[in-house]
Amino acid sequence: MFALPDRAAFFDLQAKRMVVLAFAAAVLSTALLSVAAGLVVLFWLLSARFAQSWQRVKSEPAVWMALGLVALSLLGMSYTPAPLDEAVEGAGKYVKLLLLPLALVLLDDECWIRRALYAFLAALTLAVFASYLEGYGLTPDWTAKGDTTAFAGHITLSLFEAIGAFIAFTFARFEPQRRTLWIVLGLFFLSHLFILNTGRTGQVLALSMLALLMFQVWRWKGVLIGGLAAVVLIAGVWFGSAQFQQRIQVGAHDLQQYQEGESRNSLGARLDFWKNSFSIIADAPLLGHGTASLKPIYPAYASEKGWLTDNPHNEFLMVMIQWGVPGLLLLLGLFVFLARATPVLQPEAAAMMWGVLAAYVLGGLFNSLLLDHREGMMFALLAGLLLAWRKPQDGLGR
Repeated sequence: MFALPDRAAFFDLQAKRMVVLAFAAAVLSTALLSVAAGLVVLFWLLSARFAQSWQRVKSEPAVWMALGLVALSLLGMSYTPAPLDEAVEGAGKYVKLLLLPLALVLLDDECWIRRALYAFLAALTLAVFASYLEGYGLTPDWTAKGDTTAFAGHITLSLFEAIGAFIAFTFARFEPQRRTLWIVLGLFFLSHLFILNTGRTGQVLALSMLALLMFQVWRWKGVLIGGLAAVVLIAGVWFGSAQFQQRIQVGAHDLQQYQEGESRNSLGARLDFWKNSFSIIADAPLLGHGTASLKPIYPAYASEKGWLTDNPHNEFLMVMIQWGVPGLLLLLGLFVFLARATPVLQPEAAAMMWGVLAAYVLGGLFNSLLLDHREGMMFALLAGLLLAWRKPQDGLGR
């Protein structure tokens, strides 16, 4: 048997390894991600380093916002109209936010932080390479969805490609000796995102994050440069990618149909979901309708021609429908306190944190990213990792 200190160190090491695995698994496999996340929790419990963990998280407001959302998801089970099994499943979708404080506690050394980020980028490189092979007919359809993406759906992979490119370009800023490598890797991710991937969410986020990156480097002059670069990029992709043209044309057609009263298409359905969500929120603004409540109550608000849904495809509407004003305040507080932590982070971590926040705040306008399994897990992992990457005087050093 292990001596007590050896046991704690052994299980702490295994928990760190599982965090690194989770960063790769988020890109490659939902099942592997669930296993890795479960083992992170198990090994952390077996390490029994509760006092050290408490000292690390007790003064982090972002952690308390995340824990508040988890608590609301559990409390919301007590007044939801959803069946018990659906309520339990709905609450489980937010329990993943517990990975935020766990990543913060476990990634207490920069070498582990970099291993986790490198694992994510390596897995994303594999996924993009495999997606190129699939897109040009050299391999079978990996996801059986016909969307030229391997290991993940087009929306999920588009989000990860946008974030991965931003991380790579940020490394290029701070690591001049490997700048060429990082720039090539970032361009590799963006090339698939705009040429073959049909995920409009990631494309919009990538352009927004490009403007943010330019602002970080050159301030307001950089925004102008980034805007011009975005115009050139869009023009180049428009003439070079049939998939990109098709997605823009489909979006325009969907919008036209919606204006004519037809909402049974991708864009029209989302506009319907958002409009009906405001009516649902207005009926219970203080505490919401409870966890996983949208599915049973939505039919009463939907039009005869509209689609039914259990997801309004908007993060902010989703939390307000379920938990009212407290849910929205906790979600906004989570984003705000992550932003307010940036002055004490290492410069590259602060830059990446702004990128992650841009991705999830803007992406949350069009998707319920925290609700989605891989996207929500990645947010919790990245937010915890970046919170842990502190300047030397604030904890973690180089």
